[in-house]
Amino acid sequence: MIAELIPLDAYRDIEAEMGSVIERESVRDGSSQQQRRVDARVVWADQIGTSFLEVNWLAKGLIEVGSLALIYGPPKSGKTFIATDLALHIATGREWMGCRVRSGGLVVYVSHEGTPGVMRRILAHARHHDLEMNTLTRLAVVRFSLNLLDRKCIADFVAFIRQIESERGERVSLIVIDTLAPIPCGAPREQRCC
Repeated sequence: MIAELIPLDAYRDIEAEMGSVIERESVRDGSSQQQRRVDARVVWADQIGTSFLEVNWLAKGLIEVGSLALIYGPPKSGKTFIATDLALHIATGREWMGCRVRSGGLVVYVSHEGTPGVMRRILAHARHHDLEMNTLTRLAVVRFSLNLLDRKCIADFVAFIRQIESERGERVSLIVIDTLAPIPCGAPREQRCC
C-alpha cells in the first residue's frame, strides 16, 4: 500500500513548505478589526462558499491545480510512459488524450530510476509529435532521488524548486516523482536528496 511507503505527513510537509501554512485573516469583531491566526490546512464548513465549486484544472477532468495525484499499477504496466507523456503535454500546453491542459508553468520530473530511459522517452515524444527540442523549455528532469521521509531533504527540494522558478521567471505547475519506492535511510546523501 502506498500509505505504508509514504506517510501523509510527508505530503503535508511539502505542502507546508511550498505554501504559507499559517496566514492572517482580518475579522470584524463589532466595530474593531482584529487579526487571528488561520491554519490554511483547515476549512470549517461554515467558511465553504460557492467558489469551491469552481475547478481550476491542470489537465481537465484529470488533475486539479494544487492537488496530489498518483499513477499506480504493477511493474512494467506503463506508469512511467503515462507520467512522461502527460508531463510533456502539460509542459508544452498541448491537449492530452482529449483533456485540455492549463498552459504555462514549469514541469519538474524527478527521475529516481531509469533516467536514461526517461531521456529517450522525451526524445521519442519530440520526434513523434514533430516538436523541436527548443520547444521543451518548460520541462526539467531532475536526476537525484528525493527522500520524502527526510524533512531536511524536503526543505532542500523546496529551495531547489524556488531556485528553478526564480531562474526561469515562472512557477512550477507540476512535479512528477517517479518512482515512489523508498530510498534506504543508509544511502549516501548524494543518492537521497538534492
